[in-house]
Amino acid sequence: MEKRWLREVYDFKLSEESAVLYNQIIVIGTTQNRAENDFRLLKVIN
Repeated sequence: MEKRWLREVYDFKLSEESAVLYNQIIVIGTTQNRAENDFRLLKVIN
């Protein structure tokens, strides 16, 4: 599944031993129909 509706704005640097896989600021939506605010997207090892 392609995520054309997610666009990465900023990718935070993580340490090697972190339980966080990625930590990003993203914009949700298409060019013509997007959210007004940026969101933080985290993926962690559970």
